[in-house]
Amino acid sequence: MSARSAPRRRAARFRSRGSTTRSSARAREGALLPFYYRVASSQAISASANTDFDVLRYLTVNTAGTARAAAISRLILGNTGAAAQDNQIYAYLNRMSTGSSAGGAITPNPHDFSAPAATVTAFTAPTAGTKLVAGAALNLGFNSRAMVQWVALNPDEAILLNAGGGTGAGANLDLFAQEAAGTAFTLRYNVTHYE
Repeated sequence: MSARSAPRRRAARFRSRGSTTRSSARAREGALLPFYYRVASSQAISASANTDFDVLRYLTVNTAGTARAAAISRLILGNTGAAAQDNQIYAYLNRMSTGSSAGGAITPNPHDFSAPAATVTAFTAPTAGTKLVAGAALNLGFNSRAMVQWVALNPDEAILLNAGGGTGAGANLDLFAQEAAGTAFTLRYNVTHYE
């Protein structure tokens, strides 16, 4: 298989949406595009310095007829309100060998409001499972007075969640955050994925 044909085959994983079709000009021209969704919320992070807090769990579902792959393509992080001091924030996406549990369900909102409901599910402040060793998919550091954004510049850089759900490392990952100064802060996050 040539390097040029590989992205085309991978992109095919995101094409099937049952009978759902878009009425956009791009769809009429024959382009098969994925649907984009976002999860945006905030989470209070404790004042325990250098202590991980499980902010968000992202996973694909394991339901017959709806099991599809998904990929995270953008992550924006910041601090809500005025920071009382400079504080080093470390956040990362990590795959889990044992999936996290509980947490509050949060519905991914479509960028195109005519799109079907997302098949990915998300939960805020879950009870952390077991992190996969060397499972960090993305590491970000920033100052609490600022914000940081990561974007996948092409489909091969997106962080893939396999179809089929379950608790395996390929189908779910969590967003963790910690701070260095021992000062509580509120993490504001915006996660974009496509499927």
